[in-house]
Amino acid sequence: MKSQKTGFFKRLLPLLVMSLSPSLALADSSDMISSVLDGLISLLTSTPARLMFVVAIIGVGYGTLALGKIPKEKSVAIIVGIGIVFSASYIAQKMGLGA
Repeated sequence: MKSQKTGFFKRLLPLLVMSLSPSLALADSSDMISSVLDGLISLLTSTPARLMFVVAIIGVGYGTLALGKIPKEKSVAIIVGIGIVFSASYIAQKMGLGA
């Protein structure tokens, strides 16, 4: 049991050191991270992505209701996930995080 604890702390120590050092934690490259996240958001909310999500909802609905192949719990989770993707900017604005 003792060897498991020391192994855990040996793996945790570099992460703690990196998080406490701003240069190692990449705190100065926030513009790069922001641009990547902005690109991801624009990709997920673009017109082709919306069309793919509509087709996915139609496929999930057909697979659940007509074929009975997809469990209803999974289909609800898929539809809620798609709803969260498209309402994320609205939710962030209401929380005071968006511009």
